[in-house]
Amino acid sequence: LFQLLTEVLLSCGYRVLASERPLAALELARNEKPDIVVTDVVMPEMSGRDLVAQVRQTYPDIKVLYMSGYPRDTITAHGILGSDVDLLNKPFTLDEFQVVIRRILDS
Repeated sequence: LFQLLTEVLLSCGYRVLASERPLAALELARNEKPDIVVTDVVMPEMSGRDLVAQVRQTYPDIKVLYMSGYPRDTITAHGILGSDVDLLNKPFTLDEFQVVIRRILDS
């Protein structure tokens, strides 16, 4: 999924700083400010929420899209994320992904 979403963003004309690992993503964000962080909620090394918290230490207003195979109700009920975050539930279509990315970037 990672490679596919990277290719979709590139084909839409976005410049992509991509990493499959959160710690490497943090290093990329230290070197160049991203316009948006796209992250899974559950990952090895650290959670998506922890990744975003660390990125927000440098860029407090960074836009974020979380993705998860868990339903929003489960994620919010367990306090993993607030109900006000942008969350794209898996499975999703590439068209849905592109629309959500554009909406977040335009907001």
